[in-house]
Amino acid sequence: MAESISASTWYDRIDVVASVPTHWTRRLRRSFHAADALAILIAKRLKLPYAALLKRIRGGPHQIGLKYEERRANVRDAFAMCRGAELRAARVLLVDDVKTTGATVNECAGVLKKAGAAEVYVAVVALAGGDPDRSPVPRDA
Repeated sequence: MAESISASTWYDRIDVVASVPTHWTRRLRRSFHAADALAILIAKRLKLPYAALLKRIRGGPHQIGLKYEERRANVRDAFAMCRGAELRAARVLLVDDVKTTGATVNECAGVLKKAGAAEVYVAVVALAGGDPDRSPVPRDA
């Protein structure tokens, strides 16, 4: 994944790497969070700083099995900036493990941009698909 990112046309623009967070209650049940592990490893391999910029402030059901609009509602206002995190026009690489409809990464990107990020790039390991009820992913976040 790091190799693919370094070959992208936007790689040299990245200032910091961050991950899509999970709610603290999920961390209690499962100590490993794939998005964090991926983001930390990618940052290390690319010699870029990693920062825990986002936190999930509201839990909710897993996104699995939800339709696009349900997914958007499920993550709406679920993320916030971590205390002390400052972006100052930074260009952020946001890492997650799986993207299905894009609702989660779009919500996170919106929070980052509202907090001052100049640009948000997204890298995921896998794209899930095959859901006939899934709407196209909006690209305006």
